[in-house]
Amino acid sequence: MAPNPSIELPRLRTAFPNRSLRFLVEDARLSPHDIGGIFSQMQQNEQSDLDSIHSPWKRELYALLEQPNSSAGAFLIHFLMTFLILFSALVTVLETVPAFHSINPQIWFGIETTLV
Repeated sequence: MAPNPSIELPRLRTAFPNRSLRFLVEDARLSPHDIGGIFSQMQQNEQSDLDSIHSPWKRELYALLEQPNSSAGAFLIHFLMTFLILFSALVTVLETVPAFHSINPQIWFGIETTLV
C-alpha cells in the first residue's frame, strides 16, 4: 500500500485550533476579505507576544530582530540579513561555476566564512 501524500488537515486543525490555519484549506467560499482577517489575526498574535515580554530591553530587542515593521532599524536589519543570505547563496553557486575555478579556493573560503 502506497503512503498517502496528502496533508492530514483534520489533524492539523485539531492540533492548532487557531484561525490563521485556514490558508491550508482550498475553500472557494473564502473571499479576499477573509485573507485580510487572517493577517490581522497574525499581527494581533505578534503584538500579544510583544506585550508578554516584561523587560523593556528584551521587548525592544525582540521587536528589532523579529518584527521588521516595528521600526526603521528593524527594517534595516531585516533587509541586511536577507541580502546576506541571498549573497551567500550566490557565492555558493558561483563557486561551482567552471569559469570561476581559476579563483583561489582560499578566497571562496574567506568570503563564505565572513558571511557566516
